[in-house]
Amino acid sequence: MNIIQDLHPNINKTLNNISLDKKLIAIIKKYIILAILFVIIELILVSSFPIFISLIEISDKKIYSLGYEIINLAINSIFILIIYKDMKKEELKSDFILLITFFNHINGVILFLILLTYKYFKTNKARQHE
Repeated sequence: MNIIQDLHPNINKTLNNISLDKKLIAIIKKYIILAILFVIIELILVSSFPIFISLIEISDKKIYSLGYEIINLAINSIFILIIYKDMKKEELKSDFILLITFFNHINGVILFLILLTYKYFKTNKARQHE
């Protein structure tokens, strides 16, 4: 290892940067797969059970079934738990992102990945200046 360090004195910094990049890419892939999977599950559930999108008429008032919203709420809640777990692991804290995720899981994932990427680039930049 000393021969390699003599040839390239910044080899440890470079290796650390590569491992950080691989970790960030793995997390991004995880969330892309989860988002696509849950969108497909949502579409399958809604199309399989027409009661979820049915229209109920009660005394000349039309009321849409809450089934679709219940599915959305369940999916968003699952994403909140997943994002919260990863926030704890990455030592990030943002209640705002969890709140956005409650209303729309795709927007919550995007904001979480932006915050995570910012953290990685910030730590990467700090390591380069050492």
